[in-house]
Amino acid sequence: MGLFGKDLLDAITMAGQDVEMLVEGIIASQSVTQFFAGDGLGKSTLLLQAELEASAGVPIYGEFEVKRPLKIIHIQTERSPREAYQRIIMMMQKIETNLENFYFEPTFQGYDMSSLKDRTSIINKLKDIKQIFGQIDWIHIDPIYAWTSGNLKDDTGAGCLNDMIRKIQKDICSTISYNHHPNRWTRDKESGKRMNEDMYGNRFISANCKGVFKIKPRLS
Repeated sequence: MGLFGKDLLDAITMAGQDVEMLVEGIIASQSVTQFFAGDGLGKSTLLLQAELEASAGVPIYGEFEVKRPLKIIHIQTERSPREAYQRIIMMMQKIETNLENFYFEPTFQGYDMSSLKDRTSIINKLKDIKQIFGQIDWIHIDPIYAWTSGNLKDDTGAGCLNDMIRKIQKDICSTISYNHHPNRWTRDKESGKRMNEDMYGNRFISANCKGVFKIKPRLS
């Protein structure tokens, strides 16, 4: 039902308050955050470190404050989990983590969000995980494009993605982030490098995100 009068005023007042940041400057509570970067720049590794440090409540990358130790689900939608396990082992030698707060889920592979059956399966599996893991602060999907059939450039594909994310927010966890990739744009004839890269897909995707971060290589 909708709101009016005092109930509406209360809702407006609550919405006008400061946004709760789970990770200062990066992850806002009850929001969708997108990270995108070109091939091989290490976006998966970068976000995996952020999640592991957030699970222990320590500053991410030694800089971004975490509100408290966060309970996180990491959904790996492509590649063998062995790759992530090896990265985690290396990270645990250098950073503080709390694996009791970190749920690694590598079995959500091969789904297509354009399929109602697949969307229902994803939600049901996440509900089962929530029963085991308890209250969840943050879900990260790595990467989101593995759950699509390549139609994110049109309104239908973008709408399907956003509907799926909203369903997860409503039923499982209100704070979602995901890795994405840029489009190919143009290639410089002399250097062979790609130029003018931007987030791949319809603008309706990023318009539904609280924050969109492009990960770039650090200049030497």
